Amino acid sequence: MPRRTLVTLGIHVLCACATFASPFTGTFVADARPSWIALLSITQSGHAVSGFLLIAEPNARGGTSSSTVRLEGAADEAQLTLQTQTFLGLSNVTFVGHLSRNAVILNVPTPSGKIQSATFVRSDESTFNVSLSEWQAQLKTAYARRKRIEHAAEVQGAKAQAARDAAADLVDLLRRFSSTVDNLRQSTDFTGDLDACARALQTMRHFAQEIDLRAEKRIVHI
Repeated sequence: MPRRTLVTLGIHVLCACATFASPFTGTFVADARPSWIALLSITQSGHAVSGFLLIAEPNARGGTSSSTVRLEGAADEAQLTLQTQTFLGLSNVTFVGHLSRNAVILNVPTPSGKIQSATFVRSDESTFNVSLSEWQAQLKTAYARRKRIEHAAEVQGAKAQAARDAAADLVDLLRRFSSTVDNLRQSTDFTGDLDACARALQTMRHFAQEIDLRAEKRIVHI
């Protein structure tokens, strides 16, 4: 057998032995959208394991917010136990899981304190970054759509309120106009019917101008 072939075979055997001896070593990704996506990085040395967990969650601004926690623990064949000081506002959290082919199954606490199972598939940081970027684009689009809907609802609400206010103003002006006409009828300041009509017409023009002015202000406000 050629020497180069033997060297190549030896390398593969060594890598296989290293993987078998440290089955948890690697990068794993869990996709639990729309709630979160996470990257789990583990290094195993004998029975000791360490690493970190990065979690990205949607925020109120149409993007994501991420947090990273350090992990330490122990592995026993296919079983895994990890501890972290803080996680989702909880203190001294313990993750219990196991290895299933190319995935790590972890029991993860939720913000409410309940436990849920999360599957972390063996992957790499590049795949995680692509998934994160795609999700961020989706969240941005959804946020912009929601803002457009909210703005349209606000405009419609403002128009409806302006219409109600304008109607109330009109009723008020008509009442004032009616009161003024009654006063003109009872007044002795004019000498004849022509003078009374002129005053009534002047009052009508004044109220008409006030109605137009208020309507213009409503339109400018909207």
